Amino acid sequence: GFIVSTKTTVESGGNVSPGNPGVDSGAGTLTFTGDLETKTGSTWLIDLVQNENGKSDRVAVSGNLPIAGSILDLNFAGSFTNGHVYTIASYGTLVGEFDGWAQDAVISNYRIDYGSGPNGVITLTAVPEPETVGALLLALLALYGAHSYRRQRELQSL
Repeated sequence: GFIVSTKTTVESGGNVSPGNPGVDSGAGTLTFTGDLETKTGSTWLIDLVQNENGKSDRVAVSGNLPIAGSILDLNFAGSFTNGHVYTIASYGTLVGEFDGWAQDAVISNYRIDYGSGPNGVITLTAVPEPETVGALLLALLALYGAHSYRRQRELQSL
């Protein structure tokens, strides 16, 4: 990875790209020994290798990391694997959230956690979409209903 030792600001329209975008073996780390400020309208280009737990691009910031209004753009390689966790950033102090990604938001099957306190991490956890969970619950209710109906019919015939 690369190491940047001065305070860095990424303006609107600029990108932060720790690895080799779109290449699953290109997951990399970009390290800042000072502060990194990514302003509203700047974009984080993060690669996730979905079938390898923890393999993703990562931005490591030892100082302040203001990200309010920055855009998180995820690129996926490999097949989705529920439960995998990816650390996409570490920080000394975090300020704000990515645009459209509130704490615990689920987007594209990933739940974001911004961590808390100093020396935290931002993680993405692979989760099933809410629609998938809802469909599973409906199917279980239908099976339960069919079983109850059959059981009632058996008891009536005795």
